[in-house]
Formats: sequence, structure tokens, C-alpha cells
Amino acid sequence: MPGGFIGVDIFFVISGFLITGIITRDSDRRNFSFKEFYRRRIKRIVPILSFVIVTTLVAAHFILLPEDLARLSNSAIASQFFFANIYFTYFLDVSYFADDASHEPLLHLWSLGVEEQFYLLWPLALIVLLNRLRRKSLAILVFLLSISSFLAGEILLSSRPMFAYYMLPTHAGGLLIGATCFFVVNAELSLLDRRSIREFLSWIGIAAVLFSLAWISENQGFPGINSVPVTFGTALLICAASRGPTLVSRILSTSPFVGIGLISYSMYLWHWPLLAFMKYLYIELTIQQKATSFIAIVLLSALSYRLVEIPFRQNKNGFLKVAVRQLLIPSMIILIISSAIIFSRGFGLYYFDDRYSRNLATGGEQLSRSNRINRKCLSWELTPELLESPKCIINGSREPRVLLWGDSHATHFVGVIEQLAYQFSFSFRSAAHNACPPLLHQPERFVSSDIKKTCKRSNAELKKKLNGFNTLIIAASWDYYFKNDEELFINELRKSVTHLMHEDKIVILLGAIPALRPFDSECGLKALKINSLNCVDRLRVDRVKTDYTNAKIRAVAESVGARYYDINDFLCDKNSCSGIFDAKIIYFDSGHLNSHGSFIMGQQAIKDARASLVFSGLNN
Repeated sequence: MPGGFIGVDIFFVISGFLITGIITRDSDRRNFSFKEFYRRRIKRIVPILSFVIVTTLVAAHFILLPEDLARLSNSAIASQFFFANIYFTYFLDVSYFADDASHEPLLHLWSLGVEEQFYLLWPLALIVLLNRLRRKSLAILVFLLSISSFLAGEILLSSRPMFAYYMLPTHAGGLLIGATCFFVVNAELSLLDRRSIREFLSWIGIAAVLFSLAWISENQGFPGINSVPVTFGTALLICAASRGPTLVSRILSTSPFVGIGLISYSMYLWHWPLLAFMKYLYIELTIQQKATSFIAIVLLSALSYRLVEIPFRQNKNGFLKVAVRQLLIPSMIILIISSAIIFSRGFGLYYFDDRYSRNLATGGEQLSRSNRINRKCLSWELTPELLESPKCIINGSREPRVLLWGDSHATHFVGVIEQLAYQFSFSFRSAAHNACPPLLHQPERFVSSDIKKTCKRSNAELKKKLNGFNTLIIAASWDYYFKNDEELFINELRKSVTHLMHEDKIVILLGAIPALRPFDSECGLKALKINSLNCVDRLRVDRVKTDYTNAKIRAVAESVGARYYDINDFLCDKNSCSGIFDAKIIYFDSGHLNSHGSFIMGQQAIKDARASLVFSGLNN
């Protein structure tokens, strides 16, 4: 479901409720022990966690490329010592052109880091508060702290989205709402004794959870305010069932739900490595594949629940033995395995395989060109300094009269336009804003929430410079902006081009290149370990979708007398398009030409009669 990731927040509420209850009841009986508390936590959490991490490392050894395996080993150490969230916040590359984070097999363990960090702070804080505040005052304080956490998450979403998503301060709200729920349940509230009230609360709660699952998506920003419905909904479900059953609680208490609940921790641990490996190996997640994966995860989880979770949880040893045998020893094993992989530069046992090393080095040299992209004058914000920088002028030294304007898809055309500039004797300036459309009016309507402000500011700065240009070459990831509202975007693009034409400017719209999804220039290197991968076919795509998009862009140009050009005849035959040209990969990722590919396409363009009609006469 779109909001499937909110399961973590459901878990946080339940965890906060249960842990607060354990600490409070033991404190009331005067027998709370930090040793016993952490003994239970180690037995519950660590053995199966360590087993999954080791299994993932072993499986990854025969799947991942050395660089990816070394990165996994770092995350394995971080996960075992419960600072995975810190590792992924500060060491995971999430830049615009970064690898897909969903390929990280242990990415999901960030939430265990959040939970365990909460367990380090909350017991001591709660014991102190229990001894100094009345329960009502304590409940109000905890509730206010939870609201502060939600607000902090909302505030940090735009400026520090990684911190907001992965760190404890912005997720503590869910855990503290669970704690608040415990105090409410144990307060003398007669309302919760009334069956009608409990039924009403339970239906509101389940509706809030289902609404979040169906409505919230990753691009809406999370946690912050968007996490409020699921956390409060979960708390309402718990509160509603606290004084007696409700219809919803009866449904959730049936055998299938209880069975899933028993193995849910194992399912949580196993599901992401399996899905990450499938994505890494290009296994398409069709409905059938998802169903098969779900069955495999359930069976694997049931097995590990019986053979790993239960035996270790039933262990009667004291704190010291549990800490040594179930935490220290497994941690040392993971540290040794991971360190060995890291020191071998990710090769592991393949370090002793000279043939693999040679083939990898040869393949790496062949791919070196495809792993570069021209980022000249591409930024998250177009500042006055960037728009005046001499480094952004191509094929000339003085300020040109031609501007290449757009998003990153304009930048990947720099090599193409550069060759045309040499051929037809003009120079140009490049100005590109990541993921911000080249529109004169309110481009921020078509972008994600985290870049709306920079997109708007960039647009304002660029418009100040437009009078200095007599020609605008405009390119963008048209499909990306079509997703929100295709008709609206087309109308806005037409308005922008019309406005520019009325100012006696030459406007050239560049069509999109085919998107190769999923694309991975390293497929051939992966095939050295998994020789069943078919890499050549993965670099071909049907051209129908791109032709549809470009027909729309061409129609805009023709309707107002602008010019249009695309390079797809060099990439495609009648039916399909390829990311390989003259036996070389010319794509950087699924939607961008690499530097070499842009140059090669430019070489083809200068031989094209269509290009002469479009680009001749632009000399300054």
C-alpha cells in the first residue's frame, strides 16, 4: 500500500505503551531493575536480529558487488550496535543522482536504532518522573513532549529531511503517544467503561490507520504532521480495547491476526533483505512475485520464530550470561565478519579469486565513462552567482545570447548542444535546477514539498536574466511533471513559450529521451557473480511512452511557432530504444545520458538535417 511504511509508527506506539507499562508496574511494586529490564530486551530483540544480519551478510557475499558489500558491512555493524539510523542519516548518499536506497538490505533497521535509543533514555527518565509527578501531570507532560516531537518533525522536513525521517527526536512522538495511552488506560476514566464510547473510538482508530495506509505516500513528507493520524489511531485502538472487547478488537484477536502478530518481529527483520536483493537483481515485483515473496517471508519468519526467537526468549540465565552470550558474542562475530569484508575492499572470499578480480577491473574500465554525468551548472538553487558564472558558458568567453534552461535533463543535453554550438557557431549558457520545471509562472506547483521554496526562488532569479538572451533552449523530464496534472502542465508550458515568443525570442523545446527502467550500468559486473542476469535486454525499452510525451511537447512548440528537436532517432529503431550505442553504454542512470553519451549524440546531431533547420542562425 502507498503508506505501508507507517507500520513502523504503529510499532512505535505499541512499543511505547508496553515498555511504559512494564516500567511503571515494576516501579509501583518497588522491584524495577535496570538489569532485568535490559536482560529482557536483549533476549527479545538481539538473537534473531544477529541471525538475520549474519545471514544477510553471507547471502550478500554471493550477490553484491564489492563496493555494495563493503557498504552493507558498515551498515551491519551500525545495525548490530543500534545506531543504524545515525549511519543512514549521515553516511547514506541520498543526493539526486545517488543509487536507490531501497537496494540497501539493512536499511529497515534504522527503526530498531530509534527504538533502542529510546530504551536507553526512557527507563531512567520515567523512573525519575514517576517519583516526582502525579500520574495526571505525568500523562500531560508526556503528551506535550509527543506533540513537540511531531512539530519538530514537521519543521525539519524541509531543511533536514534525512534527520527528520531517521532520528529519535522526530519519532519519539509515536513512542510517547504509546506511553500517554498507558497512563490514560490506567486512569479512572469512566468514559472507557461505556461500550458505545469504546466502539466509537475503535472505529475512529482503525479508520485513521487505514486512511494513512491508503493516502500517505513517501513524497508527502514523513514523519511530522502526516504521522499524527496513524499514531493517534493506533493509540485509540489500544485505549478502546482496554476496558473490554470491541468489534474491531475481536477481529484483530482472531487466529490469523494473532499468528501474524507472533511472528511479526521476524517478518519485519526478514522482509527487507529479501526485497532488496530482488530489486538488486532486477526481479520485477509483479502481483505474483509479491504474493510469492509474502508467503516466503511468512514461512521463513515462522521457522526463525520457532527455532531462534522462542528458545532464546525462554532462557533463564541472568543478566551477565545473557549479555555475553546473546549480545557480546554475536556482536563480535558480526564485527569480525564485517571488518574482514571491509578490509578486503568488499571482495571477501573473492579476494582470492584472481579471475573475478581481473574481470571486474576490465568491466569497470569499460563502464567508467557511463558512470559520469555532466553536472555543469546544475544546482538545487539558481543563485545570481551561478547565473553569472563564466564556468557556465560553453563555446565562448563573453556572455552569450543563448540559454539552455531546464532541470537535470537540460544538463544531460550539454554535450549535445555543445557539438551543435561548434557546428553552427554559437555559444550558450547552461542553467539547470534539479527537479524544477522550466516554467515562467509558479513552477513550484509541480515539484515535491521539500524544493518548492528553492524552485520558486530560482525561477525568480532566472526571470531577471531573460532579457539578456534572444534564444532559449528548454529541456526537462517532461514525464515527471506530467504525473501530477498533464493537462495543467501542458497549458503552463504553452503559456511560458508564448510569453517568450511575444518578446521576440527564439524558443527551442527538446524532446525527452526514453527512460530505461530499471536501469543499471553495473549489470554486467553483477553478472560476474549471478551469470543468469540478462543485461543486454535490460537496456532496451519500448518507445511508445516517449513518443507520446514528445508528441505533446512538439504540439506545444508547433502551436505557438516555436522550434522542436529530439535525438531519439539515434537511440531508437521503429519499435524500441537502446541505452547502448556503438557497443558502449551511453546512459548514466534510467533517465540521463552520461557525459560520453551526450557527446556521441551531439556528434550524430550535427550530421542531422533536422538539426540544421533548428539550430542554424543562433550565432550571437
